[in-house]
Amino acid sequence: MRPAKAEFDADGEYSAQSYKPGDGLYPGTYRVLVSCWEVPPTPDGPPAKSFIPNRYQSRADSNLEVKVDAASDRVEFPIELEE
Repeated sequence: MRPAKAEFDADGEYSAQSYKPGDGLYPGTYRVLVSCWEVPPTPDGPPAKSFIPNRYQSRADSNLEVKVDAASDRVEFPIELEE
């Protein structure tokens, strides 16, 4: 399965991509992780500090999953994060 990514804007809007901006996702089921850094992780910098709970930074722990159907041209996936 091809991994994908998306960056969200200040309003929380995002669009996922596989290879280049705007190309979307291949059909399949994706486990989702979310990261939003107040202080991003770096090898030699200060300790990382996230705006969101740590469990969302792991595909295994986030419990977020999106299914992309081959017949769909758009999938709405609102992400609601809980403490």
